[in-house]
Amino acid sequence: MKALIRSFDGLVRRGLGVFEFCDEPACLFRIQVARAAHRIELPDGDVPAGAQVVELHLWNEHIHPIPASGPDLTWARLTHRQMVNSFRSLANYVRQNPRVDGIQAVGGATILIPAPETGAAGLIRRLGFTVTPYVNPLGPVGEFWENLYTWGLMWAFNMPSLSGRRFAETHRYEMWMSAAAFLSRYGP
Repeated sequence: MKALIRSFDGLVRRGLGVFEFCDEPACLFRIQVARAAHRIELPDGDVPAGAQVVELHLWNEHIHPIPASGPDLTWARLTHRQMVNSFRSLANYVRQNPRVDGIQAVGGATILIPAPETGAAGLIRRLGFTVTPYVNPLGPVGEFWENLYTWGLMWAFNMPSLSGRRFAETHRYEMWMSAAAFLSRYGP
């Protein structure tokens, strides 16, 4: 069953145009060049709906497995370091690759932030991102299917990440940073 979910994930990624921008084994993200689904309000200026953006997608195979006892400080430090290094690699890619010329923001929707007042949201903010609520354009039906897909991925790639979570309480938030701020913060 896990192999089936992993194969399905590969098909979905190809269909959406999600690709690996680097070949580092510790890189935590794949990316998708997309259009902003709505206006994104950022501290250094709004990004209009339809603007070109880079959406981040977790590279499930590269996420360090969560210990059976749950995430601990060692896991959190490793993941934070991987995240920052991944952002640096992405900034380097953006600076050198015409495929992403003209992007206005970097980010996307994530379940990594269980609520805006949690430590996870604070970490994302300290990394330079603005955190906002996410609204699935298909409403509750779209949210259900998105959650089902996410739970399947978590089960197939990192089962301990499901510990303590409830399917019905799975919510997403958006994290965005302007391309200029991202390159300034993570560029060489």
